[in-house]
Amino acid sequence: MTNIVLAIICVLFSALFAGLTLGLMGLDLSTLRRKMEHGDKDAEKVYKIRENGMFLLTTLLLGNAAASAFFSILVGDIIEGWWAGVIATSALFIVGEILPQAVVSRFALSFGARTAPLIRVIMTIFSPICYPIAWVLNKMLGKEVPTSYTKRDLLSIISDDKTTSNGDVDHDERRIAKGAFSFSHRNVEHVMTPNTVVKTVRADDVIDEAYLADLKDSGYSRLPVGTDDPNQFVGILYLKDLLGIKIPIIVRDVMDGTVHFVNTSDPLDTVLDQFIKTKMHLFVVLDEFGGFEGVITVEDVIEEIIGTEIMDEDDVTPDLRQEAKLKKYLKK
Repeated sequence: MTNIVLAIICVLFSALFAGLTLGLMGLDLSTLRRKMEHGDKDAEKVYKIRENGMFLLTTLLLGNAAASAFFSILVGDIIEGWWAGVIATSALFIVGEILPQAVVSRFALSFGARTAPLIRVIMTIFSPICYPIAWVLNKMLGKEVPTSYTKRDLLSIISDDKTTSNGDVDHDERRIAKGAFSFSHRNVEHVMTPNTVVKTVRADDVIDEAYLADLKDSGYSRLPVGTDDPNQFVGILYLKDLLGIKIPIIVRDVMDGTVHFVNTSDPLDTVLDQFIKTKMHLFVVLDEFGGFEGVITVEDVIEEIIGTEIMDEDDVTPDLRQEAKLKKYLKK
């Protein structure tokens, strides 16, 4: 009877060690650290034993090997002949390997946290054997390399509905995260407003009542100020600066003389950084030969990040790029 009880205890320990070997060693240290920073108590408990991965691995493997060996010996004492080998192998395969690894792999963090005190005791007991082996292996193989993710990996994770639908990431957050990761691969030409639909004014224009009414009806709050040369711009006219002014007045006298130029090939992350540094909201876009191609606003970049159009009370057309394509089509 004693041998049967001891055999059951051995196969249970074999199951514990096998399950934890797969479960705990499959947990990434950097992931555990992030969870700890967010207040996850289970991650904190597991991290303390998972931090020295090689020491933990040798302990679990030694414990599994010892439990399996003693179980086989006890079964041989209980049952004679080849049946002992069949029963021992079947029990270790099903109860000691398959079932625990299948269960623990799904609940590795919570199960590891609950068994952490026991594992720490076993690691202490086995330390005279396991710690030197782990030390040699660490010297030979080096420290454990944390899992790293490329931008493509992160985009795949974000795009996978199965990995985020059951968490706390909703559809809008997933869309914005995808835009934030991918917008740097796009250039100004992908989001700019083409010159065919850009309203510009000339520096020598006279602002009277009719001119002012036309500006207000245009739906634009910022307009590039040009000259007789269609590719030369000398400033930006802000409609807010026209509030309460005495008319008539020359555009040159009320415009902001600061104008910033970007190229069609400039990446959006670089342009966003320029928007932040210059504290401007509109840049004039030039092609590779210095020709006027259109304008880009900070809203254009933000729209690319959040994946949706931003409309304010002054907007007349939701998408000026579509309007430009329509004009080009109608001219054919």
